[in-house]
Amino acid sequence: MNTIFRIKIPAIIAMLILGAMPALGQTIRKAEWSCIKMDSAYDGKKVKSTKVIEQHKATSPGLLKPIGKCEKELKSDDLQRFVSDAMFTYASQTLARKTKDPNAKADVAIIKFKSRKVSLPAGDVSANDIISLFPMDNKILIFDLKGEHLKQLIRKSSRNGAVSTMEAKAVEDDHIYKVITMDYMLRKEVCADMLEHSENLVESSILYLSNTLVQHVRRLAQKDETIK
Repeated sequence: MNTIFRIKIPAIIAMLILGAMPALGQTIRKAEWSCIKMDSAYDGKKVKSTKVIEQHKATSPGLLKPIGKCEKELKSDDLQRFVSDAMFTYASQTLARKTKDPNAKADVAIIKFKSRKVSLPAGDVSANDIISLFPMDNKILIFDLKGEHLKQLIRKSSRNGAVSTMEAKAVEDDHIYKVITMDYMLRKEVCADMLEHSENLVESSILYLSNTLVQHVRRLAQKDETIK
């Protein structure tokens, strides 16, 4: 079986062009994911791609095995609901352990997908299908945020393509909300200043958000439930 690695082809080419000819002032508007076959053609003097592939070949087939079922293809609002449900479930379990309160929960989830066109296929769902939704490093963060700052977070993140389970206009300025979101948004994007206003920060011990979603799908399958 050929091993497939996904890389941002346009982004890599663009960086090489910009590095060689900065005077052109190229602007990168969009980067798409593409699939290319990785073989010895990509071996270099210092790093051999075939050696890297061999290290991961044993685990690659497992990513394609079904871990659950989806009743219909999930797009847009349905996909947001699925991901936010998984995040809320994770928040409840995590906060219950930390606070000893079985009713602990998050109030609002803020999510950003790599593209507005991503979807989850109908039928069998594999770990690879889940990982494709969030291929980058996305740890989960849970924290308290005062309403006035939550409004700013919702508005700032929405301008950058994120979606929220709560509208800014429904937020009360003086109320303290329990927020769950992805660390990429708060540490590497326009919302970084929001962490300055956060309290009781809890950082996920799970490396990727996609791993949390995979666990959620497997729990549903164990209960003979499907993704709806």
